[in-house]
Amino acid sequence: MVFEPETIDAQLEYYARLCAEDDLCSARTSGLAATMRNVTRNMPDHWLFFPIDSGKVRVATFLLLKRTGNAAMVFDAYIAAEQGDPSGLVSLQLLYDIEVPISWVAWGDFYAKSGIDYDPSRDYAAEMDPPDSILGSPLSLLFWGGALGWPMTSVPAEFHQVHPSDVQTLLVTGSIDARFPAEFATEELLPYLTNGKQVVVAEAGHELLDVQPEAVERLLASFYDTGVADDSLYTYVPMNFQASPSAPTLAKIMLGIALLIIAAVTAAAWLIIRRAQRRRTRRQL
Repeated sequence: MVFEPETIDAQLEYYARLCAEDDLCSARTSGLAATMRNVTRNMPDHWLFFPIDSGKVRVATFLLLKRTGNAAMVFDAYIAAEQGDPSGLVSLQLLYDIEVPISWVAWGDFYAKSGIDYDPSRDYAAEMDPPDSILGSPLSLLFWGGALGWPMTSVPAEFHQVHPSDVQTLLVTGSIDARFPAEFATEELLPYLTNGKQVVVAEAGHELLDVQPEAVERLLASFYDTGVADDSLYTYVPMNFQASPSAPTLAKIMLGIALLIIAAVTAAAWLIIRRAQRRRTRRQL
């Protein structure tokens, strides 16, 4: 549960290469990784009257990178911000405000389970946000950088070791999952599984059950029925960089709703004042 900045940067570089091969994406930016780094390190502090919190935007960015469809919305927001329209960043910040307080209410439970990765000798506040990184590791900075003030203790060394297993095991990973990159399973888990097999779905993120449903059904059913994972139905589907919905569009919809609410409240207040004035006038007459 310590997401290293260099690992996240590698995933963003992966996305950048795919963007360079995509006509629509490459037409909007000369380099996706450079765009992400530029906006991350020079984020505006507001859009119109909406404040922009850089830390919240970066945490939301990392959370959304887990799924490729959401990642497209992130890139859309960052490209628009570099071109002078930071409204999409407000949409990302709203996700933080809605999801993070709700999702992480049981901090003690989280740290009890994830504290195995905690290393008290590391300076997480500095290491999770290196100045040359594209995004840094904003969620790890939040978790382990001391922002939450949770008392942490190290876990005994024997619990840091993977136990070998000869159980038939299938690992299904996406090739572009920023939260749990495929190489983690390949390098750190698969060597301990003597009867393990890994299937990497190209240009897929964490949304594996939603990607090519017939193929994943064949894959899982064949494995449970026969012990052999049949991945023959998978075909290559390139990354779709077209954001739906667009983050800047969402922000402008929120702006419209906010203005409508303000207008409605103002109109209601005006009507109340007018009625009060008329009643006072009638009494005086």
